[in-house]
Amino acid sequence: MTFVKVQKKRCKDAGLLFMQMSNFDECGDLKISIDKSRLIQVLTLLLDNASKFSKEGKVIVRSIAEVDLENNYVSIKLGLTDQGCGVEAFDRESIYLPMSQGSNNFSRSSEGSGMGLAIAKKIILSFPEGKIGHHSSSKKGTCFWISFRASII
Repeated sequence: MTFVKVQKKRCKDAGLLFMQMSNFDECGDLKISIDKSRLIQVLTLLLDNASKFSKEGKVIVRSIAEVDLENNYVSIKLGLTDQGCGVEAFDRESIYLPMSQGSNNFSRSSEGSGMGLAIAKKIILSFPEGKIGHHSSSKKGTCFWISFRASII
């Protein structure tokens, strides 16, 4: 079963609709050099958070690839938007620290060790030009995003 099919099933089991939007088809048959297992680990961690902190609604994964054939790389941006409880402004940096779940009352009742975002950040920062961040509205949801560069092979 592919990663996307697994995630669709996990969202469905949690009562959420999984939607995916991408321009990857426009890239043709390009092959890139990336640690696929680590990228899947990051996406799984982000999707786990989305399903954990969203009681209903949908999870939308958007992906954009910008190809630079002249310099032989692809810039990839992935965003995962949920309709969960959101992240309070004073927790925006601390949620990336180990053992942190934020101070939102909803999050305290959620399962987990508070390690997911810390692990995701460590992995993404190890990728070329890797970055992670988020935009959030309290009680309206969060969009976590990652970006990195991959060499064309």
